[in-house]
Amino acid sequence: MSVLGVSAGVFGLVMLLALAAVIVPALTGASGYTILTRSMEPGLPPGSYIVVRQTPIAELEVGNIITFQLESGKPEVVTHRIQAIELTSSGERRFITRGDANAASDAGAVQEAQIKGQVWYVIPYLGFLGLFAAGSGKEWVTALAVTALFAYALANVVSWLRDRRRRNTPQ
Repeated sequence: MSVLGVSAGVFGLVMLLALAAVIVPALTGASGYTILTRSMEPGLPPGSYIVVRQTPIAELEVGNIITFQLESGKPEVVTHRIQAIELTSSGERRFITRGDANAASDAGAVQEAQIKGQVWYVIPYLGFLGLFAAGSGKEWVTALAVTALFAYALANVVSWLRDRRRRNTPQ
């Protein structure tokens, strides 16, 4: 396989991941999160990138994986599976959740207002790149992306020049 073919494949994969991780969520109003703990193993190991979309509360069922605020109005979130749904006397639904790897349910029921949404899809290990890029690795990720794009462009130019030379060379 040629360098151009490999670079085109890598570039295509990067674009596909960017589409799945950034563009699709932005277009659909979904949000992306990185799994940080082992509480949802083996299905969602640390480093998994999850895309969560808002789901009507009435559609949430036992077994769904949801992302919710630890405290209403606070930025910290948790992603766990719904174990049970309780109905209050006022008709509001409360959700009992538990991490797949945890022995016991979470303390306290999750209120409707705390729910950010249901997990839509998962990209394994992509979250590690996001964590690296968010910290001190941001410069490295940017430099790597620029270098990869430059290498891809250079490979295309070299390939075009070779093809042009072959067509112009008398045989």
